[in-house]
Amino acid sequence: MTVKKGFFIPFFIFVLLSGFIIYISFFRNESLKPVKISEIVITGDSLIGGQDYLSFIKLKKKDVNVPLEIVKSRLLKHPYISSVEMRYADSRLEIKIKEKVLKAHLVSDSESWIITEDFQLLPDLKNYKAVLDLPVINKFYTGKKIECLSFISSPLLVSAFRIIDAARMIDVNLFKALSELDLSDPNNIVLNFSGAKAPVYFGKSDEAKKMMYLEIFWRNTTEGPSLISNSNYIDLRFDNEIFACNFESTGVTE
Repeated sequence: MTVKKGFFIPFFIFVLLSGFIIYISFFRNESLKPVKISEIVITGDSLIGGQDYLSFIKLKKKDVNVPLEIVKSRLLKHPYISSVEMRYADSRLEIKIKEKVLKAHLVSDSESWIITEDFQLLPDLKNYKAVLDLPVINKFYTGKKIECLSFISSPLLVSAFRIIDAARMIDVNLFKALSELDLSDPNNIVLNFSGAKAPVYFGKSDEAKKMMYLEIFWRNTTEGPSLISNSNYIDLRFDNEIFACNFESTGVTE
């Protein structure tokens, strides 16, 4: 009896696939079996406390019997979590979560959201300091209904993100003082800083360079703070110049 050589390759692939399916099915069934958990340790919870994440998935801190797969799937449903890794041994469950990177509050058509670095819209959970400290991108209009967990972007929004990133990289105190980015004028993003009455007319280009000029003007010049306090507005829309405007214009050039 002879067997063609071509028979072995499909048969070998069939055996491999069958073994893989059986392997996956076995471990999935194992992960769906309830296990006794006497202690839960959560790491990576910088935005929201670990206890609040456990409350979200309706899980007590210890002495529970629950399938590990259920714990993971429930955690992944939290809008602020992007990934979950778990390790279980001797009734101790270690949960390592990776949270989404939040960029700002976004206010559009009287609705408030949190927007991530990937331009995803999340529910605005205002009870947490890490969320409260984010700047507000205000008066962003899309002309269409915004839905939670959707992704949204525009050239103006990209420019606002660059301004926030530039402030964070150049001076952390300047970033912390940045309270609002007003997008009502599509040709001019207006910045407001806590502790300064004068708005900053920023424009919408050369974000890093303009933020460097603003930081030098604000922090490192003798007349900067007083000019900001006594001016109607600060204007950065001109190349290599800052104007502190209050009937008279004072120019600071590169």
